[in-house]
Amino acid sequence: MENKLQQLTQKLYDEGLEKGRAEADKLVADAKAEARKIVAEARAEAEEIVKKAEAKAEDVSKNTMTEISLAGKQAVGRIKSEIASLIIAKATARGVKEAVVDPAFIKEMLVAVAKNWNGSDSGKVELQALLPEGERKKLDAAFEESAKELLAASGYDTSKPLHLWTSENTARVNTCTVIQQMLAEIGLDIKIDVYEAGTYFDLLESGDQDFFINGWGAVGFPEPDNNIYGPYHSAQIPVNNSMFLRDDKLDEMLTKQRAMEDGPEREALVKDIQKYMRENCFCICLVNTEQVMGIRSNVKNFKPTPAASHFYHMVTFE
Repeated sequence: MENKLQQLTQKLYDEGLEKGRAEADKLVADAKAEARKIVAEARAEAEEIVKKAEAKAEDVSKNTMTEISLAGKQAVGRIKSEIASLIIAKATARGVKEAVVDPAFIKEMLVAVAKNWNGSDSGKVELQALLPEGERKKLDAAFEESAKELLAASGYDTSKPLHLWTSENTARVNTCTVIQQMLAEIGLDIKIDVYEAGTYFDLLESGDQDFFINGWGAVGFPEPDNNIYGPYHSAQIPVNNSMFLRDDKLDEMLTKQRAMEDGPEREALVKDIQKYMRENCFCICLVNTEQVMGIRSNVKNFKPTPAASHFYHMVTFE
Protein backbone atom coordinates (compact mmCIF):
# COMPACT_ATOMS: atom_id res chain seq x y z
CA MET A 1 0.00 0.00 0.00
CA GLU A 2 2.76 2.34 0.96
CA ASN A 3 4.59 1.56 -2.29
CA LYS A 4 1.52 2.36 -4.29
CA LEU A 5 1.17 5.66 -2.49
CA GLN A 6 4.80 6.46 -3.25
CA GLN A 7 4.36 5.49 -6.89
CA LEU A 8 1.23 7.59 -7.17
CA THR A 9 2.93 10.50 -5.50
CA GLN A 10 5.95 10.13 -7.77
CA LYS A 11 3.70 9.94 -10.80
CA LEU A 12 1.83 13.06 -9.83
CA TYR A 13 5.11 14.81 -9.12
CA ASP A 14 6.62 13.74 -12.46
CA GLU A 15 3.51 14.72 -14.38
CA GLY A 16 3.30 18.06 -12.61
CA LEU A 17 6.98 18.67 -13.15
CA GLU A 18 6.71 17.74 -16.81
CA LYS A 19 3.66 19.91 -17.27
CA GLY A 20 5.31 22.79 -15.48
CA ARG A 21 8.46 22.34 -17.54
CA ALA A 22 6.38 22.31 -20.74
CA GLU A 23 4.52 25.42 -19.68
CA ALA A 24 7.79 27.05 -18.73
CA ASP A 25 9.31 26.13 -22.09
CA LYS A 26 6.23 27.53 -23.82
CA LEU A 27 6.47 30.74 -21.84
CA VAL A 28 10.16 31.01 -22.70
CA ALA A 29 9.46 30.29 -26.36
CA ASP A 30 6.61 32.82 -26.43
CA ALA A 31 8.79 35.36 -24.69
CA LYS A 32 11.60 34.80 -27.19
CA ALA A 33 9.15 35.09 -30.09
CA GLU A 34 7.71 38.29 -28.63
CA ALA A 35 11.20 39.60 -28.09
CA ARG A 36 12.13 38.84 -31.68
CA LYS A 37 8.93 40.55 -32.83
CA ILE A 38 9.67 43.62 -30.71
CA VAL A 39 13.24 43.71 -31.97
CA ALA A 40 12.07 43.34 -35.58
CA GLU A 41 9.47 46.07 -35.14
CA ALA A 42 11.99 48.28 -33.41
CA ARG A 43 14.51 47.66 -36.18
CA ALA A 44 11.87 48.44 -38.83
CA GLU A 45 10.85 51.56 -36.94
CA ALA A 46 14.47 52.58 -36.57
CA GLU A 47 15.06 52.01 -40.28
CA GLU A 48 11.96 54.10 -41.08
CA ILE A 49 13.22 56.87 -38.80
CA VAL A 50 16.61 56.75 -40.50
CA LYS A 51 14.97 56.86 -43.95
CA LYS A 52 12.83 59.83 -42.97
CA ALA A 53 15.85 61.57 -41.48
CA GLU A 54 17.88 60.92 -44.64
CA ALA A 55 15.00 62.19 -46.82
CA LYS A 56 14.65 65.28 -44.68
CA ALA A 57 18.38 65.87 -44.80
CA GLU A 58 18.29 65.54 -48.58
CA ASP A 59 15.41 68.03 -48.78
CA VAL A 60 17.28 70.46 -46.54
CA SER A 61 20.36 70.05 -48.72
CA LYS A 62 18.34 70.66 -51.90
CA ASN A 63 16.58 73.66 -50.38
CA THR A 64 19.89 75.05 -49.19
CA MET A 65 21.42 74.66 -52.64
CA THR A 66 18.33 76.24 -54.18
CA GLU A 67 18.62 79.20 -51.80
CA ILE A 68 22.32 79.53 -52.57
CA SER A 69 21.62 79.35 -56.30
CA LEU A 70 18.79 81.87 -55.99
CA ALA A 71 20.97 84.22 -53.96
CA GLY A 72 23.67 83.97 -56.60
CA LYS A 73 21.23 84.69 -59.41
CA GLN A 74 19.82 87.62 -57.49
CA ALA A 75 23.30 88.99 -56.94
CA VAL A 76 24.05 88.70 -60.65
CA GLY A 77 20.69 90.31 -61.45
CA ARG A 78 21.41 93.21 -59.12
CA ILE A 79 24.84 93.71 -60.70
CA LYS A 80 23.23 93.73 -64.15
CA SER A 81 20.65 96.24 -62.93
CA GLU A 82 23.36 98.49 -61.49
CA ILE A 83 25.32 98.32 -64.74
CA ALA A 84 22.17 99.25 -66.68
CA SER A 85 21.53 102.17 -64.32
CA LEU A 86 25.11 103.37 -64.76
CA ILE A 87 24.84 103.14 -68.52
CA ILE A 88 21.65 105.18 -68.57
CA ALA A 89 22.92 107.75 -66.07
CA LYS A 90 26.30 108.16 -67.75
CA ALA A 91 24.87 108.14 -71.24
CA THR A 92 22.50 110.97 -70.43
CA ALA A 93 24.85 112.91 -68.18
CA ARG A 94 27.04 114.33 -70.88
CA GLY A 95 25.38 114.33 -74.28
CA VAL A 96 21.87 115.11 -73.10
CA LYS A 97 22.89 117.75 -70.57
CA GLU A 98 24.98 119.50 -73.17
CA ALA A 99 21.96 119.61 -75.45
CA VAL A 100 19.34 120.78 -72.97
CA VAL A 101 21.47 123.66 -71.65
CA ASP A 102 22.27 124.88 -75.14
CA PRO A 103 20.01 127.92 -75.84
CA ALA A 104 20.27 127.41 -79.59
CA PHE A 105 19.18 123.78 -79.27
CA ILE A 106 16.21 124.68 -77.04
CA LYS A 107 15.13 127.45 -79.44
CA GLU A 108 15.34 125.10 -82.42
CA MET A 109 13.34 122.43 -80.56
CA LEU A 110 10.60 124.92 -79.60
CA VAL A 111 10.33 126.08 -83.19
CA ALA A 112 9.95 122.44 -84.26
CA VAL A 113 7.22 121.96 -81.66
CA ALA A 114 5.36 125.05 -82.84
CA LYS A 115 5.52 123.94 -86.46
CA ASN A 116 4.11 120.51 -85.62
CA TRP A 117 1.41 121.69 -83.21
CA ASN A 118 -2.09 121.28 -84.58
CA GLY A 119 -4.13 123.75 -82.55
CA SER A 120 -7.43 122.51 -83.94
CA ASP A 121 -6.89 119.09 -82.34
CA SER A 122 -7.78 120.09 -78.79
CA GLY A 123 -8.54 116.50 -77.79
CA LYS A 124 -4.86 115.62 -77.54
CA VAL A 125 -3.04 116.37 -74.33
CA GLU A 126 0.47 115.56 -75.56
CA LEU A 127 2.88 117.39 -77.81
CA GLN A 128 5.18 115.42 -80.07
CA ALA A 129 8.46 117.28 -80.33
CA LEU A 130 10.16 116.40 -83.61
CA LEU A 131 13.82 117.31 -83.34
CA PRO A 132 15.64 118.56 -86.41
CA GLU A 133 17.49 115.76 -88.15
CA GLY A 134 20.95 117.17 -87.40
CA GLU A 135 20.28 117.62 -83.70
CA ARG A 136 18.72 114.16 -83.39
CA LYS A 137 21.78 112.55 -84.96
CA LYS A 138 24.03 114.53 -82.63
CA LEU A 139 22.05 113.35 -79.61
CA ASP A 140 22.03 109.72 -80.80
CA ALA A 141 25.78 109.84 -81.34
CA ALA A 142 26.31 111.13 -77.79
CA PHE A 143 24.28 108.23 -76.36
CA GLU A 144 26.09 105.65 -78.48
CA GLU A 145 29.55 106.96 -77.63
CA SER A 146 28.82 107.11 -73.88
CA ALA A 147 27.42 103.57 -73.91
CA LYS A 148 30.49 102.22 -75.69
CA GLU A 149 32.80 103.94 -73.22
CA LEU A 150 30.95 102.43 -70.27
CA LEU A 151 31.01 98.93 -71.76
CA ALA A 152 34.74 99.22 -72.34
CA ALA A 153 35.33 100.50 -68.79
CA SER A 154 33.27 97.70 -67.24
CA GLY A 155 35.40 95.01 -68.85
CA TYR A 156 32.29 93.21 -70.10
CA ASP A 157 33.08 90.59 -72.74
CA THR A 158 30.97 91.77 -75.68
CA SER A 159 31.73 88.57 -77.59
CA LYS A 160 29.53 86.69 -75.13
CA PRO A 161 25.90 86.79 -76.29
CA LEU A 162 23.05 87.86 -74.02
CA HIS A 163 19.73 86.07 -74.31
CA LEU A 164 16.53 88.11 -74.52
CA TRP A 165 13.45 86.02 -73.73
CA THR A 166 9.93 86.61 -75.00
CA SER A 167 6.70 84.74 -75.63
CA GLU A 168 5.08 84.10 -79.01
CA ASN A 169 3.56 87.56 -79.14
CA THR A 170 4.12 89.28 -82.47
CA ALA A 171 4.36 92.77 -81.00
CA ARG A 172 6.87 91.66 -78.37
CA VAL A 173 8.95 89.65 -80.85
CA ASN A 174 9.10 92.74 -83.07
CA THR A 175 10.09 94.87 -80.08
CA CYS A 176 12.86 92.42 -79.21
CA THR A 177 14.14 92.68 -82.78
CA VAL A 178 14.36 96.47 -82.48
CA ILE A 179 16.17 96.17 -79.14
CA GLN A 180 18.56 93.64 -80.68
CA GLN A 181 19.38 96.03 -83.53
CA MET A 182 19.84 99.03 -81.23
CA LEU A 183 22.15 97.20 -78.81
CA ALA A 184 24.14 95.82 -81.73
CA GLU A 185 25.14 99.41 -82.49
CA ILE A 186 27.15 99.55 -79.25
CA GLY A 187 28.65 96.08 -79.72
CA LEU A 188 26.27 93.80 -77.77
CA ASP A 189 25.34 90.44 -79.28
CA ILE A 190 21.69 89.75 -78.42
CA LYS A 191 20.07 86.37 -79.03
CA ILE A 192 16.25 86.38 -79.05
CA ASP A 193 14.69 83.25 -77.52
CA VAL A 194 10.98 82.89 -78.34
CA TYR A 195 8.90 80.43 -76.29
CA GLU A 196 5.33 79.19 -76.23
CA ALA A 197 3.45 81.20 -73.58
CA GLY A 198 3.10 78.39 -71.01
CA THR A 199 6.75 77.36 -71.36
CA TYR A 200 7.82 81.01 -71.22
CA PHE A 201 6.19 81.74 -67.87
CA ASP A 202 7.49 78.47 -66.41
CA LEU A 203 11.02 79.43 -67.46
CA LEU A 204 10.69 82.92 -65.95
CA GLU A 205 10.19 81.29 -62.54
CA SER A 206 13.62 79.62 -62.88
CA GLY A 207 15.45 82.95 -62.68
CA ASP A 208 17.89 81.91 -65.45
CA GLN A 209 17.04 84.74 -67.83
CA ASP A 210 19.60 87.40 -68.79
CA PHE A 211 16.74 89.76 -69.47
CA PHE A 212 13.23 89.44 -70.84
CA ILE A 213 10.28 91.38 -72.17
CA ASN A 214 6.90 91.08 -70.54
CA GLY A 215 3.70 92.98 -69.93
CA TRP A 216 1.84 93.96 -66.80
CA GLY A 217 -1.81 94.87 -66.60
CA ALA A 218 -3.63 95.77 -63.39
CA VAL A 219 -7.33 95.60 -62.70
CA GLY A 220 -9.40 98.59 -63.69
CA PHE A 221 -9.93 100.46 -60.45
CA PRO A 222 -7.37 103.21 -59.73
CA GLU A 223 -5.22 101.47 -57.11
CA PRO A 224 -1.45 102.02 -57.51
CA ASP A 225 -0.61 98.94 -55.42
CA ASN A 226 -1.75 96.75 -58.32
CA ASN A 227 1.10 98.03 -60.46
CA ILE A 228 3.92 98.36 -57.95
CA TYR A 229 3.65 95.61 -55.33
CA GLY A 230 3.40 92.47 -57.48
CA PRO A 231 6.24 93.10 -59.95
CA TYR A 232 8.67 94.63 -57.43
CA HIS A 233 8.23 93.20 -53.91
CA SER A 234 10.57 90.31 -53.04
CA ALA A 235 7.67 88.37 -51.47
CA GLN A 236 6.27 88.03 -55.01
CA ILE A 237 9.30 86.08 -56.31
CA PRO A 238 9.06 84.26 -58.68
CA VAL A 239 5.39 84.36 -59.75
CA ASN A 240 4.88 88.11 -60.22
CA ASN A 241 8.37 89.43 -59.51
CA SER A 242 10.04 87.76 -62.49
CA MET A 243 13.05 90.07 -62.14
CA PHE A 244 13.94 88.26 -58.88
CA LEU A 245 14.36 91.74 -57.46
CA ARG A 246 15.25 92.06 -53.79
CA ASP A 247 15.60 95.60 -52.47
CA ASP A 248 15.09 96.09 -48.74
CA LYS A 249 14.27 99.79 -48.99
CA LEU A 250 11.76 99.22 -51.76
CA ASP A 251 10.17 96.30 -49.88
CA GLU A 252 9.76 98.49 -46.81
CA MET A 253 8.09 101.30 -48.75
CA LEU A 254 5.80 98.94 -50.67
CA THR A 255 4.68 97.20 -47.47
CA LYS A 256 4.14 100.50 -45.68
CA GLN A 257 1.91 102.03 -48.37
CA ARG A 258 -0.32 98.96 -48.25
CA ALA A 259 -1.18 99.62 -44.61
CA MET A 260 -1.99 103.31 -45.13
CA GLU A 261 -5.37 104.85 -45.77
CA ASP A 262 -5.86 106.75 -49.01
CA GLY A 263 -4.91 110.38 -48.64
CA PRO A 264 -2.06 112.87 -49.08
CA GLU A 265 0.46 110.85 -47.01
CA ARG A 266 -0.03 107.65 -48.99
CA GLU A 267 -0.01 109.58 -52.27
CA ALA A 268 3.32 111.16 -51.32
CA LEU A 269 4.80 107.75 -50.42
CA VAL A 270 3.62 106.18 -53.69
CA LYS A 271 5.27 109.03 -55.59
CA ASP A 272 8.49 108.46 -53.63
CA ILE A 273 8.30 104.77 -54.58
CA GLN A 274 7.91 105.63 -58.26
CA LYS A 275 10.83 108.06 -58.06
CA TYR A 276 13.00 105.40 -56.37
CA MET A 277 12.11 102.91 -59.10
CA ARG A 278 13.06 105.35 -61.83
CA GLU A 279 16.35 106.27 -60.17
CA ASN A 280 17.38 102.63 -59.75
CA CYS A 281 16.08 101.50 -63.15
CA PHE A 282 14.92 98.06 -61.99
CA CYS A 283 13.22 97.66 -65.34
CA ILE A 284 12.73 99.73 -68.48
CA CYS A 285 9.10 100.49 -69.31
CA LEU A 286 8.86 100.58 -73.10
CA VAL A 287 5.25 101.30 -73.98
CA ASN A 288 1.77 101.75 -72.64
CA THR A 289 -0.71 100.24 -75.06
CA GLU A 290 -3.30 102.50 -76.63
CA GLN A 291 -6.85 101.23 -76.38
CA VAL A 292 -9.21 101.61 -79.29
CA MET A 293 -12.89 100.98 -78.59
CA GLY A 294 -16.03 101.41 -80.62
CA ILE A 295 -19.09 102.45 -78.62
CA ARG A 296 -22.59 102.74 -80.05
CA SER A 297 -24.34 106.08 -79.69
CA ASN A 298 -27.07 104.65 -77.43
CA VAL A 299 -24.50 103.49 -74.81
CA LYS A 300 -24.15 105.97 -71.96
CA ASN A 301 -21.95 106.30 -68.84
CA PHE A 302 -19.25 103.92 -70.08
CA LYS A 303 -15.82 105.04 -68.91
CA PRO A 304 -12.78 103.11 -70.17
CA THR A 305 -9.95 102.37 -67.74
CA PRO A 306 -6.21 102.45 -68.53
CA ALA A 307 -5.77 98.75 -67.76
CA ALA A 308 -8.66 97.65 -70.03
CA SER A 309 -10.44 95.97 -67.12
CA HIS A 310 -13.64 97.87 -67.67
CA PHE A 311 -16.65 98.13 -65.37
CA TYR A 312 -20.15 98.13 -66.76
CA HIS A 313 -22.36 98.59 -63.71
CA MET A 314 -22.93 102.29 -64.51
CA VAL A 315 -23.71 101.70 -68.19
CA THR A 316 -27.18 102.59 -69.44
CA PHE A 317 -28.83 102.37 -72.85
CA GLU A 318 -31.04 104.88 -74.58
